[in-house]
Amino acid sequence: CVSLCTNSGKYCYSDNNWGSDISGEDVVKESLRQICIWSHYGEADGIGIVWWDYVNVFMSQCTSKKYSDDECINSAFKSAGVDSDKINRCMMDSGGLKGDVVNHKLEMELKAKEESQVALLPAVQINGAMVRGATTPKAVFEGICAGYVAGSQPGICGKCVGCEWGLEKCVTAGRCGGEDRVEYSIWLVPLPSKIMTPLLTDFKAYSQALGQQAFFTPHYFLYDGLAVGCQSANETDQCVSLCTNSGKYCYSDNNWGSDISGEDVVKESLRQICIWSHYGEADGIGIVWWDYVNVFMSQCTSKKYSDDECINSAFKSAGVDSDKINRCMMDSGGLKGDVVNHKLEMELKAKEESQVALLPAVQINGAMVRGATTPKAVFEGICAGYVAGSQPGICGKCVGCEWGL
Repeated sequence: CVSLCTNSGKYCYSDNNWGSDISGEDVVKESLRQICIWSHYGEADGIGIVWWDYVNVFMSQCTSKKYSDDECINSAFKSAGVDSDKINRCMMDSGGLKGDVVNHKLEMELKAKEESQVALLPAVQINGAMVRGATTPKAVFEGICAGYVAGSQPGICGKCVGCEWGLEKCVTAGRCGGEDRVEYSIWLVPLPSKIMTPLLTDFKAYSQALGQQAFFTPHYFLYDGLAVGCQSANETDQCVSLCTNSGKYCYSDNNWGSDISGEDVVKESLRQICIWSHYGEADGIGIVWWDYVNVFMSQCTSKKYSDDECINSAFKSAGVDSDKINRCMMDSGGLKGDVVNHKLEMELKAKEESQVALLPAVQINGAMVRGATTPKAVFEGICAGYVAGSQPGICGKCVGCEWGL
């Protein structure tokens, strides 16, 4: 079974869905690599954060022709904090992948597969029993929570199973929304407009006033270039100047003027995403992000939109470490070539889940706000999202204030 197997035909994989650039032999080798990562970084605690980090980076970046590329794999190692020497030694010590040799780690997988009688993927077992039905994160999480003896569940199960706010948000926050903290998102494009600019310029003060009782996340509106045909069969960009990454991430809108390209907009979106990652993601307020966005929106217009001098001036004014941001943009996958950028992929996924269509758009506790998106309307919507009696003091003082919000 040429190219499907390792170890002189002992361990194989065959599936016609992955494409011609990836062989069954490649899949077996990567499986062993991930098994070894789990052995070193997950087997002891049963959580394996490093394993999850590696798998997520590998799955997003090492696709197609890069699947078995040493440079891409080493980049994933580095991003996840994996000791490559330990993993390579584990792969060899288990028996390796060459010649008519038994690999004891792969043998254990074959034995486990036989015992579980798994046939369709992905498959999930909870307390030894195969899960029937959906294998979505929500279904698996709820199945795990149902597996505990009554009264022994982790607190997160009681808080999040059945949470209407959204399971992923609840698990991430460690609580169900609408209690003593509201989560809100603003969907935007880093371009000046009559509606967008006032919202972004004015809402910093509201975000500060709400403090830790509100958690903000900015989201960036992009187009999936693969879905709209901007990448050709030979992986070249068909939507010249609108996209990055050989046609993967795009923006198109005729309202911004001829000096700013869609490619420029995608690049600035990634820059602001990285600023949020470093200066806002932890506290959900992000004063430095607001400061940068306001300076950029007011100063880096038209011909200065992609001007390094203007961007560096905005960095300096907001107190942004430019080296950190540039490194973040590269580490996420960069913007050149047929490469997946995991931060931009997350935005496309969030856009698909939210079904946002018009900008600016605002979500409060996972629900899309209908109607006006003025600073006043958004602030009052956030205040309305709290359980009675749990609002921040600023809501009671300012909602309905005739003096002016």
